[in-house]
Amino acid sequence: MDISGVLVQVVPGRERDVVAAIREKAGVEVHEILSGGKVVLTIETDTPDDAHDIAAAIRRLPGVLSTDLAFHYFDGDQNGRLDPALVESFIENERG
Repeated sequence: MDISGVLVQVVPGRERDVVAAIREKAGVEVHEILSGGKVVLTIETDTPDDAHDIAAAIRRLPGVLSTDLAFHYFDGDQNGRLDPALVESFIENERG
């Protein structure tokens, strides 16, 4: 299981359209819409690659200025260990 907390910066005034498009994506839950065009959400997927793909799709939505990874949790392998290369790759991909 992979859970990512993401802050999405939206062009002010476009929040309603962007949030509607985000809510259509499987595994995404919008938690808060803040002033200044900030949207707080989580992405829950089976793998970090799936989470990255969803975050990238959100980043491409009209009206989205940026996405920032605020939190990331991944179960790891069957022994609970994380693959450091996989985590670093995910972080680099989120930075763009």
